[in-house]
Amino acid sequence: MKIIITGGLGYIGSNIAVKLLKQNHNILLIDNLKNSKISVSKKIFKLTKKKFIFKKENCNNKRKIFSIFKKFKPDLVIHLAGLKSVSESIRLPRRYLNENLKNVYVVAQAMIAHNTKKLIFSSSATVYGKPKYLPVNEDHPTNPINPYGKSKLLIEEYLKSLCDKYSNLSIVSLRYFNPVGSDKSGLLTDNPKKPNNLFPKILQVINGKFKYLPVFGKNYKTSNGTTIRDYIHILDLSDAHISSIRYLKKQNGFHVFNVGTGKGLTALEVIKKFEEVNNLKININFKKRRPGDVPIIYAGVKKIKKLIGWSSKYGINQMCIVKK
Repeated sequence: MKIIITGGLGYIGSNIAVKLLKQNHNILLIDNLKNSKISVSKKIFKLTKKKFIFKKENCNNKRKIFSIFKKFKPDLVIHLAGLKSVSESIRLPRRYLNENLKNVYVVAQAMIAHNTKKLIFSSSATVYGKPKYLPVNEDHPTNPINPYGKSKLLIEEYLKSLCDKYSNLSIVSLRYFNPVGSDKSGLLTDNPKKPNNLFPKILQVINGKFKYLPVFGKNYKTSNGTTIRDYIHILDLSDAHISSIRYLKKQNGFHVFNVGTGKGLTALEVIKKFEEVNNLKININFKKRRPGDVPIIYAGVKKIKKLIGWSSKYGINQMCIVKK
């Protein structure tokens, strides 16, 4: 297949690209490099020895995006591009809503104009907000408590409306929980320019960039007072996209799936596991709770297993391995 991946040099995009190139798909990556590095393209080639096209572009540039679609004629789009920090979205709510929505609007209109009928959208568990029950399945009410989650939900509603309007469209929205870990080579890790999540912050401490790891909140109603999250290995997440491509070949309409393990771990449990697996000590500095954080959330994953045939394979030990 001919596949466009927006945000293709990011952590998730690069790992998906490697899997697809190894399956001999024809890949075009779009990335504006605001939160990624051009050097990742060399890593992708090193891991696959396969050629691909890269375009440095913003997804909200309608003229350029339409031109790319016209020349490449993709069969399917994996849309990952967008702003993704919960804490930053609280400071810059209008920017998150405007940019994330416009990116999707331009890409979707390019698809329609150039007869591309299949899309996988990178959504988020943040659309659920504070859970009313656990595990959170796809039927759980959506009530995001931060602008980032709100932008994801509004995009899902827009994509569903497109499927209602164009009966030949096939769209899967994957609600990620917390992607972590690296590919088996250790080359494609989560290394954002401004990390906000637990795993990349741990890596910064391990690599000596900071002396202490900030842990936000220690008085939540959990076993040790820290938040509980469902962490999913990046290789499992990549496989979920591959499985979704097969699903879209047989389905029309709009479909939502959680992507997680179905299990929750506290922040302190993750830190302890990092220490055990890598035989090191991580110094902690507790901070006050962050606005927009929910105490506990983990995924219900029965739907994706039943309909797509995907389930996670990697456990927390493998997620915590740090390649030297």
